[in-house]
Amino acid sequence: IFSPYVNLSNAQTIFVRAENDVTGCYNTVTVTLRVDPIPSPEPNPTPIEVCDVDNDGFGQFDLEIRTIEIINGESNVAITYHETESDAETGSNAITGLYTNIVANNQMIYVRSENTLTGCYSLTENTLELIVDPAPEVPTTIEPYTICDSDDDGIAQFDLTFMDDEVLNGQDPLGVDLTYHTSEADALIGGNPIINVSNYTNNGNPQIIYVRLFDPITECFDIGQFEIEVSLPPLAIQPTQLSLCDDLGEVPGDEFTVFDLTVKNSEITGGNGSWSVDYYETNADAVAQVNAIPDPTQYTNTEINGQGANPQTLFAVVTDTNTGCVDMVTLTLRVLPNPTPTPSDLLPNIELCDDVNTGDGVEVFDLTENELLILNGEPGVTASYYERLDDANSGNNAIADPTQYTNTETPEQEIYVRVTNDVTGCYALVDFTIIVHP
Repeated sequence: IFSPYVNLSNAQTIFVRAENDVTGCYNTVTVTLRVDPIPSPEPNPTPIEVCDVDNDGFGQFDLEIRTIEIINGESNVAITYHETESDAETGSNAITGLYTNIVANNQMIYVRSENTLTGCYSLTENTLELIVDPAPEVPTTIEPYTICDSDDDGIAQFDLTFMDDEVLNGQDPLGVDLTYHTSEADALIGGNPIINVSNYTNNGNPQIIYVRLFDPITECFDIGQFEIEVSLPPLAIQPTQLSLCDDLGEVPGDEFTVFDLTVKNSEITGGNGSWSVDYYETNADAVAQVNAIPDPTQYTNTEINGQGANPQTLFAVVTDTNTGCVDMVTLTLRVLPNPTPTPSDLLPNIELCDDVNTGDGVEVFDLTENELLILNGEPGVTASYYERLDDANSGNNAIADPTQYTNTETPEQEIYVRVTNDVTGCYALVDFTIIVHP
């Protein structure tokens, strides 16, 4: 028999003759040829999948959970796992303990099956696949869900589906199951989900609601939480009336004027800086919070039959900017009438002759000469006299003694009279001419 020799059976006995080349003496022995089988591991082990808790593509794998499947029922077989095929061939750098993949999302692991008695080994035909499944993500921070209390009992009905969009945060609602729970333990296992999610009555104030997103395909999930709270509405203060004088526009006495409604904000809110105030012309708009007066600093009362609505009721909605809860009060606008002195075109001039000895065109006038006519019998009003129109409008620099006034312009000078209501401060202006004749 020549070497190499292919055995004819397993095991096979081979007879060996040893002969002395000089004497011809010999002896015989037998040798048994036995071919040890190599292991036959499972050629297509089931991939191992883990959920990616932080969605970075990496996770921890317990490779040993596939050992029994790969051994495939054989005895005396040891399984080792390796990152490279060459390591698996040599049995080097075996992976021990929990393994974190080094290739994101998907990685192949090489498997070596070795007979512990003979040392024979084989490699799994197909590598063991490690898959990191992306997990649903619940936002780390979810804004509280606040409902305003209508009866001060701290209990309200919450539509938890109102939070769906914020919880999903752009994730496909068809790809995950979204459930709400009253305990973290239930959320972790998916037990006891809240059934009446669209009409849930809180059992604490505030109360924590736990949310669970579950991927039914990968069975990955994430949980989070948010607070539901029943908040008391702000307590708005009913303001005093807002009264302004009729403006001295093109049509005196038309009962139109421009109001700065915001002067009442502090009174209505009691000075609470976290409350805001919006004004509406109708109760319906105020209730619906639509059509707010766009510029409450420049609001002209509305028109009724050609005249300004007087008085006019507006509706002020106070909002707690921290909770969104609201309260409402009314605000009455009043346009106060101005005095009605005799019009300027009906007032006579005051005329004096120049002193023949001086001839300087300067004389001393009693400007109050026509005051009875100017006041027109109206009670509760006072007249003051001015050299300049802007002073008359502002009420500054009145002539100190109008009964002893020396003209500063000659031969004619215009004098402005401000007639003021002693109670309201509303006023009207008229003017007349003083003349010094030569």
